[in-house]
Order: sequence, then structure tokens, then C-alpha cells
Amino acid sequence: MTWRRRAGTVGRMVHRSGARRLAVLVSLVLSVVVLGPGGASAVSTPAISSLPVPSQSVVRNLVALGDSVSAGAVCGCVPFPQRTSILLRNRLGHTVVTHNDSVSGLTTAGLLHQLRTNPTVRAHVVAADVVLVTIGANDVQNNGSCHASYACYIPALRASSPLLEASIQMIFRLKSGHPVAIVLTGYWNVWRDGAVARTLGPAYVATSRALTRAENWVISSATRRHALIYVDLVVPFRGLDDTDDTALLASDGDHPNVYGHARIAAVVDSALHSRLPN
Repeated sequence: MTWRRRAGTVGRMVHRSGARRLAVLVSLVLSVVVLGPGGASAVSTPAISSLPVPSQSVVRNLVALGDSVSAGAVCGCVPFPQRTSILLRNRLGHTVVTHNDSVSGLTTAGLLHQLRTNPTVRAHVVAADVVLVTIGANDVQNNGSCHASYACYIPALRASSPLLEASIQMIFRLKSGHPVAIVLTGYWNVWRDGAVARTLGPAYVATSRALTRAENWVISSATRRHALIYVDLVVPFRGLDDTDDTALLASDGDHPNVYGHARIAAVVDSALHSRLPN
């Protein structure tokens, strides 16, 4: 995701307002982000509220869906879905087969399209005991039209929420009532972070943090509605005191490196261990 510095009023305004005004804007917007125009009516068939989860002992198939983060882009390493399966194998004592159907650049609309039309993805979901989803960052990808204007990205953020809901409903229907653990990860940052982000200026950093909070709210709200498993990545990457996460990022500042993927796999495995019955 590229960013071009804008010498206009938006960059100066964000710099002057700082985190406090952005936080107020986030709080005002989040109340309308979750469902957006039309809300859940974007799901045309009757909604399914939840599915039973499997016991850990029967988890043998994991499918990963999502964008370049779960695809392992830039890292040149084993990405976190496969690492999660290795941790599960070591802990459970049996092989866990992984199908990583993540695609770099995928948006929430693209995920829904996969689930509706791709026979391979659909078959993997049908067979899965764990469905691991990382999606949403590309819906609010930094672009040359919006630059660092937080409000400019809100329509795209609002539009992604019913698409995420529809994607969850498609997973439910593909499972046909069979147990499945559906795990949705948030993001440590939907744009670049760490040392690379700091070179792009305070407006970029402030807007990316605000958008990350809003995107994570959309994702975590979906998990709460359906009793799914939400995995926060802000604290694992930046801690409670907003520490520098450069050591967990690839050279582009946008994707995890080998240490970042290991960190994500560890927190996903921990979430499965705590939420699934033995």
C-alpha cells in the first residue's frame, strides 16, 4: 500500500488535532459503521446466529481465508496459518492439514465472492474444523484520493461490514450445522507501521491508528454477534503501552516478518486452546 504526501489542509488539520480529536471522531463514527446503510439486510437469506464449536481433539483441518497478511506476502517465510497448524499438531499430537486460500490484495467483497463461487475454497470450508479469517485492511487501503483524511475512508469501512456479515453467513451455510471454530483476527495496523510509518509523517500515523481502531471494531463486533473467536493483534504487536513493532514487520512496514508470523500463530493457538473444549 503506497502513500503520497499531501501538502494540503487535511494533513495539517490531522497533525494539529492529534489523537484526541481523532478519538472523538472515531467514537462518533463507530455507531454507524457496524451495519452501515441497509445493515444486515445485505444478507438476503435468513441469518444463522452461530454454530457449535468442535472439541480440540477432533481438529484436523484448518482453512485460512483472507489477504496478504495471512498469505505470507513479503515475508518469504512460513505464514501464520501454517504455523498455527504446527502448534496445534505439537499440542494435540496429531496432524492438522492446512489449506491457505488467502490472496494478496483481497477485500471483504473478494472474500464473499470466493465463498460464493470458488469450488476449491468452498470444499475446504466444508471440510474445515477451524476457519481462520484475516480481512478488511484492503477495504480501507491508503490511496491518493483520500490521503490522510480519516473521514474519507468511512464509506468504504461502512460498506465492508455487511459484506463481512454475509461472508460469515456463507461459512455457516457451507458448514450445514456441523461444528466449526471460526477465528477472525484484527490488525495491528491496517496501513504501514513502525519505523516505515514514521517516515510518512504524523498525519499518516494518526489516521492509520484511527482507521485500525475502527476496522477492528467492525471485525470484533461481528465475532460478538455470533459468538465467534476474535484475536486482537494490537497488543501482541504493540503492547499496552504502544511500543515500537518494527522488529515484527517486514521491510515494507506493511506485513509481518518471520517473528510477526510466529507471534500471530502463538496468539491464535492460545485462543483456540482457551475457547475450544478438550
